[in-house]
Amino acid sequence: MNTQDIQKIKEKIPKYLRENDLRSLDVYKYHGADYTFVENLLNPFWTWYASFFPDWMAPNMITFIGLLINVSASLLVVFNDPTLEGKCPDWCYVIAAISLITYLNFDCADGKQARRLHASSPLGQLFDHGCDAVNEVFIIMVLASACGTGSSSI
Repeated sequence: MNTQDIQKIKEKIPKYLRENDLRSLDVYKYHGADYTFVENLLNPFWTWYASFFPDWMAPNMITFIGLLINVSASLLVVFNDPTLEGKCPDWCYVIAAISLITYLNFDCADGKQARRLHASSPLGQLFDHGCDAVNEVFIIMVLASACGTGSSSI
């Protein structure tokens, strides 16, 4: 395949972002919204918490490790209660709760780590929010099991 063939293929692929959009993405800078009362209360804790992560640990790694912790605990619940009828041993729910709190703290600390290392990026922000979205599915599964919303005769 020669260069002209590759160019023809590239021209046929639909573009989702215009050139101007791609340039804007290069200069994008995140500006967080105002903090809530709870965030203002917990920000010093998250800054302190993030200080325990080594400098070589990328913020995205913190996000991913937190996701793995919570997904593992959620799968433990689903393994013990596959029909989500609330028949899971109590200790599974305790582990799931601790894992969720750990994930939430990791999720908040990753941003602090990124700012501390000057490693903030649009891709990192997208990865963080993507992991949050994936995590919602697992949080809802544990919640469904804890509430016993599985099989019913309705």
